[in-house]
Amino acid sequence: MLKKLGFSIVLTLVLVSLLELGARLWLEHSASHKQFMKYASFQQLAERKLDTGDTSYKFVPHRYLGYAPTPNYANADGTNRHNGLGFRGVDFPIAKPEGEIRIVCLGGSTTYTTSVEDHRMSYPAQLEALLRQKGHTGVRVINGGAGGWSSWESLLNFELRVLELDPDVVIVYHGVNDIHPRMVWPPSRYRSDNSGRRAPNSGGAFMPPLRENSTLYRILAVDRGWMTSHVDINRTLDRFPQSFHQGAFRRQMLDGSYPSGIFKQTSAQKMLDTNKPTHYRRNLEGIVHGALGRGIVPVLATFAFHPDFPGEVEVSSQEYKGAYLELNAEVRDICQQTDALLFDFAKVFPRNKSLYVDGRHVNLGGARKKAALFAEFLSNNVLVGDLAPQR
Repeated sequence: MLKKLGFSIVLTLVLVSLLELGARLWLEHSASHKQFMKYASFQQLAERKLDTGDTSYKFVPHRYLGYAPTPNYANADGTNRHNGLGFRGVDFPIAKPEGEIRIVCLGGSTTYTTSVEDHRMSYPAQLEALLRQKGHTGVRVINGGAGGWSSWESLLNFELRVLELDPDVVIVYHGVNDIHPRMVWPPSRYRSDNSGRRAPNSGGAFMPPLRENSTLYRILAVDRGWMTSHVDINRTLDRFPQSFHQGAFRRQMLDGSYPSGIFKQTSAQKMLDTNKPTHYRRNLEGIVHGALGRGIVPVLATFAFHPDFPGEVEVSSQEYKGAYLELNAEVRDICQQTDALLFDFAKVFPRNKSLYVDGRHVNLGGARKKAALFAEFLSNNVLVGDLAPQR
């Protein structure tokens, strides 16, 4: 029996080793670019970048922003790209040409338009095309969004990357990424520098568990949802301190275990009720006053979402639905208290599920409709009369 058991163990090890070897050979020599980015280890990603000068990483570390879109990034088929300045879309000069009107869209993935692969079909790119069709031929719309960015990053982005472009108009569109930071406990960790939600990435990248050194395991685990890809931004450039509990809330809501852990004593709703959107308001006010003081027209837009996506906690849960209403109320009030222009996008965007991929990110049709509504608002309220930027 011992001999048979030993033979079975050896045979199993040989078979697993052959499968592992086959998986590695396939990944490194036969897999498509998309498959490689999905299944590769940190080491394989680093080696390919080192050997080929690959710019396939969509985001790179940034000293002040944490991370930012990679300059000159392009995906495998070239449908998505960043220009040399790190903005999604085509190249343009830093110095604004005479007669050009520059509109910069600030926000997170809903501005970057993550769910639409072709950069020419993102909402800012379509907005530029529609404005030009309306006769505003000198308009350039710049996509200043990045996946995962909140109002904190947009405030810094405005000051550090956007002002040098000499914008005439800035559009601020934020929502979901400013709800996450409020799920922090204890309340003393809910700070104006967002340190309760984001931790410094001092190590460059996470050290993966030993089992993730196996290519075969990574392929199985990623496909079955046991782990995320090593290129995932939450594993490479974005870290969370122990005071941040949004991830636990999402997992528990999905597996039906909510409330457990910290939520037994402190519900997610209590966290939101305690941690008011004061920092969100301050960040938006910072952009507004910074723009007005430089003769730039600030436009604040309310955030649209669709709750009928049961598997998407960030739109279907009562906690998030209430938080969106809070943030939109802050946007409306800021515009009443300042000279910022209000575009009540959440009010006019159709409550049509078919325009979304997950209740907060729009699909191609949603991006087209979003661009059309913004174009109509800007054409009627900004690019006319005394509000038309004159430089």
